[in-house]
Amino acid sequence: TIINYIIIDQNDHTIGKVKEVLKIPNNELIQTYIDDKEVLIPYSKANIIEIDKTKKTIKLEIADGLLDI
Repeated sequence: TIINYIIIDQNDHTIGKVKEVLKIPNNELIQTYIDDKEVLIPYSKANIIEIDKTKKTIKLEIADGLLDI
């Protein structure tokens, strides 16, 4: 499970912690919070760069504008 892993984007910026993985038809989303606002990030093999189980980090390719809230 990746719950509580630190989310890092493709530019090595820390985004937040994984609060939950939401499974919806044909898709999975990572739930995190930025400034107390819920943010859902697509979670699929296509956007996973690296999962480091030792450091408990997950590095994702995050589309431009997705985190603009």
